[in-house]
Amino acid sequence: MRHMWLIVILVFALPGTVAAQAELHLGVSPGQSPGPSVLEIALATQESDTKTLKAWLAFKAPLLINAGADDPAPTKHFSLTSVGVPSVYVYGERLSINRVFRVDPALPDDSIWKVRVEFGDMVLESNAKAITRLAEPLINAATVAMRIGDGTLLEEIGTTLIDRQPDQTHGYRYRGLALEMQGRYAEAEEDIKTARTIFDENNPPVDADGRMTPNWEPPELLDRALRRIRAAQEG
Repeated sequence: MRHMWLIVILVFALPGTVAAQAELHLGVSPGQSPGPSVLEIALATQESDTKTLKAWLAFKAPLLINAGADDPAPTKHFSLTSVGVPSVYVYGERLSINRVFRVDPALPDDSIWKVRVEFGDMVLESNAKAITRLAEPLINAATVAMRIGDGTLLEEIGTTLIDRQPDQTHGYRYRGLALEMQGRYAEAEEDIKTARTIFDENNPPVDADGRMTPNWEPPELLDRALRRIRAAQEG
């Protein structure tokens, strides 16, 4: 609720001063062709910088820049579409508004990208992000499906992974989250509980650094999903 009120306050606030400390931070979920990629872009500045924050809320789409090209310039080969509602985070006097953009088609492997936004005389450019994908393409696609809220696609991915790897946790989590998106809470709870049981009954594999491999979901993520689903069932 606090996040929503902050957005309302920004929308109706009187113009403020423009802070020179405004920054743009880029995160990328690469997805998998023929589906989209997803950009998460955070504009961080002072809470008092209402002019910049309001402009960011109203901004249609940033410019996408191929930072790995010999002559980096905005590209028109991809379409960017805003998805969902902004998320607001407060860090002391700093305020960050995160927005998600769908990119069609998916960004290619081994490419490097930045984004640029222009608010009148102010031009902000983000950090650069390289596109790297996991070996399992469906995991890349599932991450994007979650980010854009595509429950139908996520359910299909989860079911496919369950059929392929019934002794792993990630397919059940993806399908459980998809069923939660669709309001099918009883079915969602069963899938998440199945993932939790698999985790408890098996020793999840780890890589050389002791980290869980991507086809296992950490139990805290599963427990959090169960709490959320049960709360929804209780109204």
